[in-house]
Amino acid sequence: MIRNAWYALGFSAELPTGALQGHQVAGLPIVAWRTEGGDVVALDARCAHKRFPLWDGRLLDGDRLECAYHGFCYDPTGRCVAIPALAERSQRIPTTARQRPFPIVEQDGLVWIWTGDPERGAKGGPPRTPEIAGTGWETLVTEPIEVAANYRLLIENLFDLRGRADRKMGS
Repeated sequence: MIRNAWYALGFSAELPTGALQGHQVAGLPIVAWRTEGGDVVALDARCAHKRFPLWDGRLLDGDRLECAYHGFCYDPTGRCVAIPALAERSQRIPTTARQRPFPIVEQDGLVWIWTGDPERGAKGGPPRTPEIAGTGWETLVTEPIEVAANYRLLIENLFDLRGRADRKMGS
């Protein structure tokens, strides 16, 4: 699994404001949403309390994500801001009750996520794809196609090093 890489999380239009989404990226469970301010947030999707999937939770006012299991609430930075079981204000939220945030870059109509070492991700951004959002191009979005095969075979078959002219000549 390659973690130190930019992965396309989806098209910008696929992440509407206020809708939680669950993703698996580089073997990691990710919960993502677009905040009221328009930014895309991506956090580790396993609640710090009991590892419950946060994509089954709900968004509250102020872009707070509430876990559906015991109600832990996280802000967009991943910091736990509320635990319902803390009856008294004198009880403090443990500093370990937080979710890992993932770097996000939204450009050219795509939302990109970095799942590896954040310092390495800051050294360079994702590839540019101006043809996706550019006015001089037409982009068709299709549903994923499920293929009952090992992904390496699919990639190998799509990766043809020969040019178009070579194929016409029958080589």
